[in-house]
Amino acid sequence: DFLKIYEMISPEVFEVLVAEAEARGLPMDGHVPLSMRARDVGPRVQSLEHLRNIELDCTSDPEGLLPERSRRLQNSDRVPGAQLRSSLHALQRLAAVAAYDEGECDDVISAMSGTIQVPTLRLNALALRPPFDRPDWDDLLDKLPSGIEQSWRTTTEERRGVEEQNGDDTFARWSLFLVERMHRAGVPIAAGTDTPISFAAPGYSLHSELEMLVRAGLSPLEALRSATLRPAEFFGLASEMGTVEEGRLADLVLLSENPLDDISNTRSVEGVVSKGVFLSRDALGALVP
Repeated sequence: DFLKIYEMISPEVFEVLVAEAEARGLPMDGHVPLSMRARDVGPRVQSLEHLRNIELDCTSDPEGLLPERSRRLQNSDRVPGAQLRSSLHALQRLAAVAAYDEGECDDVISAMSGTIQVPTLRLNALALRPPFDRPDWDDLLDKLPSGIEQSWRTTTEERRGVEEQNGDDTFARWSLFLVERMHRAGVPIAAGTDTPISFAAPGYSLHSELEMLVRAGLSPLEALRSATLRPAEFFGLASEMGTVEEGRLADLVLLSENPLDDISNTRSVEGVVSKGVFLSRDALGALVP
């Protein structure tokens, strides 16, 4: 359906992937590779995830940061990839945010004006609204498969309250700030959650993402579009799905409260139409043991 680029690839591999995607007529999604700059990557792909590494190009000296990343990416010590990636984030991410430069970031945002951004704010800004602090979190845990439920419940008890005491929310607040700037500049925003990373339960986490997008400056209607019409546009399916119209695919969520009044009302699900089949609130409840 699409090609996804991860952040540890080289510029040479990036070029090959772009050429292959274009040859096959596939949209491209992914992260900004650590070996490259966001302003160079954004115009070449259709969607970018997590705001990943954009902060490294919104700083006062983006060219100065790149050589050190490139040197470490040679990985002469054969460090495992996940460890190497985390070390680069630790080395440059918060320093880049601290050295934020508005003019440089204007250039980056302008270069990505046509690139869908999927900021996954429920993940990036987890420190600002941990899911396990929500009043309905324990009820959600009851609905998870037993092995996952026990694991998440244990971690929940360990982390409740700890985030507020010890968490650094610098990148969380910067993520909200960047999404607001991008949105004001007309950059397309889409809803995504990175399920199941960091307490992302399917469905539940999407409601959280919509709430965070509104917190970042989108209107409730714009947030709804980010989860409906925008994905359809990415896949070239806007003529078939993404809006409620005669002849479209019949996948609907019916709510008891108006989400335009409060985006949290997307949680007031009374029924679902899936593949043309209607499921009432009672029928939905019966799906969960």
